Order: sequence, then C-alpha cells, then structure tokens
Amino acid sequence: MRSVTSTSPRSAGGRGAPVEPRRADAAPRRRAAPSCDLGLALGIAVTGSVAVAVYRGGIPADAPAAAHESVGAALALPDGGLREQAREAFTTALHSASTLSAVFALVTAAVVLTLLRKVPRT
Repeated sequence: MRSVTSTSPRSAGGRGAPVEPRRADAAPRRRAAPSCDLGLALGIAVTGSVAVAVYRGGIPADAPAAAHESVGAALALPDGGLREQAREAFTTALHSASTLSAVFALVTAAVVLTLLRKVPRT
C-alpha cells in the first residue's frame, strides 16, 4: 500500500527561509507545495464521498446497518442476494468515482490549454 506524504514548506525549511542563488528555482515549487497538498486532500475527499454515497444508494434500505457501512461487512452476511447487491453497488461506486475523476482531469486539461494560449512563447 502506498502512502501520501506531505511536502509542505514547513518540513522543507519554512516559507520565509532564505534561498541559495543556485537553488532559487526551487523556491516557487516549495511555495506551491501547500496548494498541491490541498488539491490532493480535496480530491481524495470528494472522490471518496461520491463513492460512499453511490455505494450506500445501491444497498436496499431494509438491509442491516453493517451492509450500509462497508462492502466487507455486507459480504460477510449470510444473505446471498444482499451480497450480490453489495458487489454491484461497490462496482458502480468505483465506476462513478473513476468517471468523476476522469471528467475533472479533462476539464482541468482544457482550462490549462486555454490559459496557456495567452502566454507568449519565449
């Protein structure tokens, strides 16, 4: 399992720390790191929230509470029909989250390309 680590300026010497002239190009990247961290955290939160909402929407209302909380708990229940519904709901949830991420990436790429057209070539 991979973990996400923070690359915030605080861990890299602080925001106001002096920068050596030979490393001056690294300073803007250090200042941009909190924005990247925020984007990563928000992306994970939004994608996960969508997946959970879609999963819970695919589980019948009369199902045990454990089935609404996790797919693992739903698969451990003895009801075969509920297990199949949980599998289907989980697959649909992952597809929905993946589709949302892909659409967001395409929209972001279109915005970046549009904005880069205004930048003069050097």
